[in-house]
Amino acid sequence: MKEHRTGIKNTVFAIAITVLILFVYVKTVEAIEYTSEIALLKEDVVAHKLAMTYANKAIHTLYGETVFLKDKTIDL
Repeated sequence: MKEHRTGIKNTVFAIAITVLILFVYVKTVEAIEYTSEIALLKEDVVAHKLAMTYANKAIHTLYGETVFLKDKTIDL
């Protein structure tokens, strides 16, 4: 009877260890996927900032040229 309980305890312990290993594996794979997704999002943010910087410069350049031409009494 005692040997039977020991066998059951060992089986339950083995199953618990297996479930823990699978859980850690799944979480690791998810972390790797999220890391690559975060890297892509960071690249998108950098590209957006760069685009907004150039757009802002273009707007201010065009505005400055318009003001300059108006000062010279040239209508667009």
